[in-house]
Amino acid sequence: MLYYVYIIKACIYKRTVFFLKKTLIVLAALFICYMINFWLGIILTLGTVIFLLIKNNFAVYALFGSRAYRNNNTQKAIKWFEKAIATGKASGTIRNNYAMLLLKTGNPKGAEEEFNTVINSKSCTAEEKRSARQYRCMAYLKQGKKVIALSGAKELFAEAKNTITYALMGYLMQLTNTDNNELLALCEEAYDYNSDDRDIIDNLIVALIRNNQLDRAKKLAAELRKSHPTFVEAFYHSALIELKLGNKEAAKEHLSNIPDCRRSFLTTVSEEEIALLEKEAE
Repeated sequence: MLYYVYIIKACIYKRTVFFLKKTLIVLAALFICYMINFWLGIILTLGTVIFLLIKNNFAVYALFGSRAYRNNNTQKAIKWFEKAIATGKASGTIRNNYAMLLLKTGNPKGAEEEFNTVINSKSCTAEEKRSARQYRCMAYLKQGKKVIALSGAKELFAEAKNTITYALMGYLMQLTNTDNNELLALCEEAYDYNSDDRDIIDNLIVALIRNNQLDRAKKLAAELRKSHPTFVEAFYHSALIELKLGNKEAAKEHLSNIPDCRRSFLTTVSEEEIALLEKEAE
C-alpha cells in the first residue's frame, strides 16, 4: 500500500514540476517580447489568453452555467453545462454539477446517467466518483427506488461518516420502516458530528417530532428558520410542531412564509403535504 502512495506522490510531483516549467517558459517569453517591443508583448499576451480560453473552453462554459444558476436561470445554466459536456473535456466535478442541476430541475433519470458516467470513468478522481455515488442516491430516490437509494447510502456510510452521508442516512431512514428510536439515535449522532448543517438539523427535527420531543424540536426549528430563511422544510416543520402543541395561529404564521421560500425538485416537502397542513391549521 505504501508503495502505491509513493507512486501517486511521484506522479503528482512530476505533473506539478512540468506545469511550473511550462509557466516559467511562457513568462520568460513574454518578458523577452516586452523587452524587445511593447506591442509585440501585447500581441503575445493576447494570443496566450485566447489560446488558454480555447483550450479550457469547457471550464468557461461551466463558469457561465454556474453563474446562470445563481441568477435562477436554470434553463440557461443547463445549456451552458451541456456545451461544457459536449467538448469531451469536462472534469468529473463539472459533470457532477451538471447532474445535480438535472436532478434539481426534475430530471433524475438524466442525473443518474451522468453520475454513472463519472463513476465508471477511468479519468475521474476517487473524490469525484464518491460524490457521484452520494448524489446518485437522491436520483434513485426521486425515481421511486427507495430500497436501492438506502442500500447505496448504507454502503457509503460504512466507508466514511461525513456530513453528506449522515444527511443521506437520516433522510432515507425517515422514508423507510425505520424504528423511531433508531432514527433519533442516528440523527443525534449526525448532529454531534455537524450541528451547523441544514439537512442534518432538519433530520433531527423530524426525528424529535416522531419521538414527541416537541420542545427541543421547536427550539431547533426556530434556529433553522433564522439561519436559513428560505428553507421550506424549516417553516413546514415549525408549523407541524405548533399544530401538535395546539397553536394554530403560530402554525398559520409559519405556513404563510412558505411561498417566499426557494423550492426545487429536491425539496423534501411536497405541495400536497403543505396543503394538508394548511387545512389542519384552519
